[in-house]
Amino acid sequence: MGNTDPERPVPRAASGGGGAGLDPAGADAGEGRAEAVEASLAAAAEHAGLNAVITLCPEQALARARGPLSGPLAGVPVLIKDLFDTAGVRTTYGSRIYAEHVPERSAEAVLRLEAAGAVVIGKTNLYEFAWGVTSENPWYGGVHNPRHPGKTVGGSSSGSAAAVAAGIVPLALGSDTGGSIRMPSACCETVGFKPTLGRIPLDGCFPLCPSFDTAGPIARTVTGCALAWSVLTGEPVPEPRLAGLTVGVLTRAPRVGPTDEENPLDERAWAWAGACASATARIRPRSRAERAMLHAAKELTGTVGCTKV
Repeated sequence: MGNTDPERPVPRAASGGGGAGLDPAGADAGEGRAEAVEASLAAAAEHAGLNAVITLCPEQALARARGPLSGPLAGVPVLIKDLFDTAGVRTTYGSRIYAEHVPERSAEAVLRLEAAGAVVIGKTNLYEFAWGVTSENPWYGGVHNPRHPGKTVGGSSSGSAAAVAAGIVPLALGSDTGGSIRMPSACCETVGFKPTLGRIPLDGCFPLCPSFDTAGPIARTVTGCALAWSVLTGEPVPEPRLAGLTVGVLTRAPRVGPTDEENPLDERAWAWAGACASATARIRPRSRAERAMLHAAKELTGTVGCTKV
């Protein structure tokens, strides 16, 4: 049974095959891909209480999954933020004004995902017209956080992050003007990436602030995000690289409100710092206490060659 109760946390979704979380059960045949799409549609129904999805298109999705597909995302079920046009599928932009709007042409970013074999199963909820950073929507209901019930999902790509976190799909498309991919991903413990401005075409995406608007992926893993970025930009998947990079580590939660008290140091941050240092990244401690914690993390992980700068 799925989780229809938005007050109960949804277990973290598995990453899926190949480490990218974008393998439709390893399916090569149309029926296998159709089963992957059916599983995503069933998961969307089971988690309907999250309000992550505004519109599903099961007939179109299953017909496409059973047809000939090829590409790095062949048969992978995806959800699209309802700010992007989808041909033949209702696109509301999160507003009641466009409640019955059905575009004739899909946004360029959607076309690129489909050209790579992805199967669009529906459209995700968002703050109306993407004009906000919360998960509230007066027309289609607020999105609930599947990982941290009772806490915000963030916005405006709230439904995309919640759907990936709940395991409905391994990949969703979002948009980011001032944090609208990054904030929901942080709140829902997914991986969201805001690419460089202009790297992914925005034709067919409802504009908020064209000089800042960007399209980008939300996935379960960094590898999945990198693959989706490659599809959306037409560039090769970047090789992982930390050597020579300087990595800043947030060692304590920032102070909120009028207080002079600092939050305690979080030792988990230095576990990640030690892992980065093992890849010869440069970690920049700010204090003697932080340098001591980094040294302990280095000893624990067996890293060598960490540069303190």
